[in-house]
Amino acid sequence: MKPNQLIFKQSIFYILNLSLLFNSQYGLAEISSTWEQEASYSTSQHDLQKFESLFQTEMTDTIGRFDVTAISRIKLDSESNLGPKFESKEHSLGYESRLNDQRDGGQHGEITLRELYFDAELAGGFWRVGKQQVVWGQSDGLKVLDQVNPQSYSEFILDDFDDSRIPLWMVNLELPFQDDTLQFLWIPDASTHELSEFNTPYAFTSKNLVPKPPLDNQGKPAIPVSFNERQDPQKFWKDSDVGVRYSMFTESAWDITFNYLYHYQDLPVLYQQLVSLGNGSGTSIEITPTFERSHLIGGTLSNAFGDFTVRAEWGYSTDTYFVSSDLASKGVENSPELSSVIGLDYQGISDMFISFQWFHSHLFQYEKTIVRDENNQSITFLVQHDFMNETLRLESLFIHNINQEDGLVRPKITYQMTSDLELFAGADLFYGSQDGLFGQFDHQDRLNVGFKVGF
Repeated sequence: MKPNQLIFKQSIFYILNLSLLFNSQYGLAEISSTWEQEASYSTSQHDLQKFESLFQTEMTDTIGRFDVTAISRIKLDSESNLGPKFESKEHSLGYESRLNDQRDGGQHGEITLRELYFDAELAGGFWRVGKQQVVWGQSDGLKVLDQVNPQSYSEFILDDFDDSRIPLWMVNLELPFQDDTLQFLWIPDASTHELSEFNTPYAFTSKNLVPKPPLDNQGKPAIPVSFNERQDPQKFWKDSDVGVRYSMFTESAWDITFNYLYHYQDLPVLYQQLVSLGNGSGTSIEITPTFERSHLIGGTLSNAFGDFTVRAEWGYSTDTYFVSSDLASKGVENSPELSSVIGLDYQGISDMFISFQWFHSHLFQYEKTIVRDENNQSITFLVQHDFMNETLRLESLFIHNINQEDGLVRPKITYQMTSDLELFAGADLFYGSQDGLFGQFDHQDRLNVGFKVGF
């Protein structure tokens, strides 16, 4: 980022925070803040992976016919193991638009105007305009329809989705029709996933996600690999995303949605090309990260039957891109993909919540050169149990990929010491093959401890 851009953004940040303090002191706005402190210890490196302080302030106020919400965040990490490692964002595989520079603060943290939006009821509709999050879908742990906002993968999927999801500048309009709602989204902010950088703990290494060059007898790349300039969305109007969702509640108590999103996929397509180095010195592989468009068509449904709740979610993507072993096709194959999840929740035992989910993904134009399987399946199992008048919670989340036989186990204990102070401790335990989505982090197990206080 240019120095004048950084100064401008930080000036806006400090002005907003000063206005928050002024408004709160003179009763002109509602303000709340949280401080979350977390330490993560890597059991394989025998060292602190992070020691992070997260301060977040939310202000709500009314200006004429508009309700305004502003959320600022300061994140500080003394260890800086999770990135960013590069000073320039051009070296990253993730794209941040000019509207949405997520990180200002260097390797040890960020200073961010996380959300800023205006709410109003105009022309028979409910408008929310500004930087915000929109959550589609109901699945836990893994995503099917929750594709509107990109996500930070600096800690893979270990961070809470509300914290790792990247807010975007957009126009969000909801039109009510009796018990139904029609939602329109216009998103000129084309920012994509923030991916972990090379040589950080959660950088993707699975051959299902990134191309692998051939290795020599010593296990080193036999062919040099270089990256070309990333091909980003460039045009404000043409590269905008648009979405529509229709929500309805039937007489038989079914909650149903129909969703459509025309968007840039948030993972770059890594096109490969074999080029000659000249002068008879051999060849190299050039990789050109490129963002591609897709149509996402899907829906959700849910209903409660006594102590059970049944959930289902599906999404059909017209274009999805996968690593291929065929360099003649630039090392990438394109196929429509149908992703789905069926969930069953149970609350029939006092102070206990049990949830099971089955995820399935199918490629309609599968080629044998595609590295991943034609059908990919995962299951999740979540158990939560509350004690001591719901002040103590024990929980465990289990995610297992059936194809790769890898997964993630996340036990956690939370104690609500006071109404404003929460203590927690837990672990993130990976297992399985290095080629799997979770197994690639088999050596990144960690123990976590921390607290969260509101004021």
